[in-house]
Amino acid sequence: MQNRKFIGSIFLVIVIGLGSMFWFVCYQKKSAIACDTSKPQAIDKNKIKLIMESALRGSPQDAFSLYRYYFQLADVENEKYWAMIAAENGHSIAQRNYGGLLLQYGNREEKLRGQFWLATAYRCGNDEPPTESHEK
Repeated sequence: MQNRKFIGSIFLVIVIGLGSMFWFVCYQKKSAIACDTSKPQAIDKNKIKLIMESALRGSPQDAFSLYRYYFQLADVENEKYWAMIAAENGHSIAQRNYGGLLLQYGNREEKLRGQFWLATAYRCGNDEPPTESHEK
């Protein structure tokens, strides 16, 4: 009987935690600034460390700017990293595009995670398909 209560408690904690996470990600989307992803992203190389610090502290826009910067350089590894940070920071375009990157370049586990990010972007109101990709 105690095992059932223990398992039930763990299940409840997991459900509440996941619900809180989805609420937080969707709430953050309201503060994310949508960008025109068709224009090149210019970043002053002297300020890149400050932008990185800001992105790592939670700025969705700065993380998205770094993602676009590395996209322009065709640096897929850094592009994926900063898309992930922007997605975690609540940028809905980054959530969508990061999901697309994982589906395009990821292994089996990363492709599953890509589906998660596309679903998260959709739940937060972004129902457009990923906007960019690199040719293999």
